[in-house]
Amino acid sequence: MSKVVERLVCRQLVAYLEEHDLFPRLQSAYRRFHSTETSILKLACDALLAADLGNVTLLGLLDLSAAFDTVDHDILISRLQSTFGVHGTVLSWITSLITNRTQTVNFAGQQSTLATVLCGVPQGSVLGPVLFLLYTADVPVIAQRHGFLAHSYADDTQLYFHDKVSLSDIRLLHLNECISEIERWMSSNRLRLNTDKTQFICLATWQQMAKFQHHTIDLETASLPVATQVTCLGVVFDRELTFSKHITSVVRRCFYHLRQIRAVRKSLTTESVKTLVHALIASRLDYCNSVFYQLSAANLQALQSVFNAGAPLIMRKWKYDHIT
Repeated sequence: MSKVVERLVCRQLVAYLEEHDLFPRLQSAYRRFHSTETSILKLACDALLAADLGNVTLLGLLDLSAAFDTVDHDILISRLQSTFGVHGTVLSWITSLITNRTQTVNFAGQQSTLATVLCGVPQGSVLGPVLFLLYTADVPVIAQRHGFLAHSYADDTQLYFHDKVSLSDIRLLHLNECISEIERWMSSNRLRLNTDKTQFICLATWQQMAKFQHHTIDLETASLPVATQVTCLGVVFDRELTFSKHITSVVRRCFYHLRQIRAVRKSLTTESVKTLVHALIASRLDYCNSVFYQLSAANLQALQSVFNAGAPLIMRKWKYDHIT
């Protein structure tokens, strides 16, 4: 019943935020018509358009520590009231949801004493993630103030800029200032930015990549290497946006699961195998597949080979039988 009530409140809160254009525009989590795929597609599209203009894109993936667990209740309640106009019964209801909570641990028949939860949004709650989005809505604003683009999915924030290689030195100085201000803002709001785990990658054509001489990004607290590939929301980005590394990873995982299914195929019905193939194989091929548009024939053939291997398995055919 508590989840049903939360879902109703969450639906009304999101409708209110969207009606008054209060929802963070560059946040893709927990919103209608937004997903990890739309977030990945925006990043890839922006980088490809920049490459068409002869620009390079420096993408930084910011990492937060236990973000949902360190939300300060007083700051959250104050921000809901002052920034998002939540008052009266609604504010009182949300306050009662996140405060005065306790937790205990059961292990080997023993139970710990009750401890008061002093911070964080409720684990496993429906409304908790939306409250976290409102709590961190200032991060993209800080990035924009410094002249950078930012896009987030829950606590995963992507910070990036497009520019000519000749102007990269100046932009990197501004990037250092931007990340420093974000780090200070997070510290004052009881959040922690893991600078050491932040990743950077340069996205461009190979011609522009040859001109980009920065192999490390020097921040105030760390010097981080510019990677040749990074994983963002489950999708592997390589420097030239060929997505070859991502496809290789997906195909390898799919064939692993196909081998596991083949080992027990004799004990399964056709419908059971269909279900397993859809759950373990097709779902991986379908995830963020909009970035596969106009990829090379070799990459598309690698994806097709997974289907070609799955069909005979379902139909109890020899794996070397022709796919038709």
